[in-house]
Amino acid sequence: MPVYETGYKTRDWVAKGIFYRLMAFSRYTYLQLKGNRRIHTLFVMSWLTFIVALALIYACVNTKLIERFGIPVRILPSLNARFFMVYLIAQIPFVFFFTLAVGPPLIANDIHHKALPMILSKPISRWEYLLGKFLVLFLLLSSITWFPGTILFITGTLTLPGSSNWIMYFWSESIYVLPALIIFSLVVIMTMNLVALLFSSLTENYRLAGVELVMFIIGASFVSKIAAAVFRSRRWNVLSPISNIISIAESLFKVRNTTSIPPALAWFCLILLWAGCILVLSTRVKAFHIYKE
Repeated sequence: MPVYETGYKTRDWVAKGIFYRLMAFSRYTYLQLKGNRRIHTLFVMSWLTFIVALALIYACVNTKLIERFGIPVRILPSLNARFFMVYLIAQIPFVFFFTLAVGPPLIANDIHHKALPMILSKPISRWEYLLGKFLVLFLLLSSITWFPGTILFITGTLTLPGSSNWIMYFWSESIYVLPALIIFSLVVIMTMNLVALLFSSLTENYRLAGVELVMFIIGASFVSKIAAAVFRSRRWNVLSPISNIISIAESLFKVRNTTSIPPALAWFCLILLWAGCILVLSTRVKAFHIYKE
């Protein structure tokens, strides 16, 4: 006997746009991390460098207070491009550990639980899926790189006296620091994020993906050092993504190059790495047979 269902009703709510679909990945990932004490501890530690940098800016403004404690003013760092570059480079280890903790499970768990075909059977393309996964780490890493860096830039600009070199030559020698710190932060985030997603897509075991990520980042640094020693040329540092990132930082902040890697070559290698990661990610996700509803 046929049974007729009469409970269907006309939908009275508006379908969510692409922004809400993309942010759903970040939302559920952050909910899973909500009770993770290691992530919370790491996040707090990543902001300690911000507190130290903020204290140094305060000390530069209140030199008389520093002198009362017997601390010579000459040991205080100057607020300049190098100050912000050192701060952002100091954040790279935290970026790496956050990437290692959050990145490997992003796609690997979907493959392990056979959820990827189900997700892509919904009204979401593989590019929307990859972008949603990318935003998970992008938002998290932004909160410890360019976001606090911008706060430091604004704080220093507003608090330093008008007689300081930072303010006197602001429009000619200081303003470029803001776009430099944003661009450099995006370079670090793009590199770590795409590499993490790449290894996450290659296996259904997120622990194995994490090991591969560590071997790639740290192993490439060791290989570049060995090659530089064997061939007696520091140009072999180009094999290390971290060395390329530092070379780009020194170029953006206009400080002396210590890596012996031309900035143009560093940009080329990183863009080539990004393109390779995106190509493999697209191929891996496309490999799953999708039945659209």
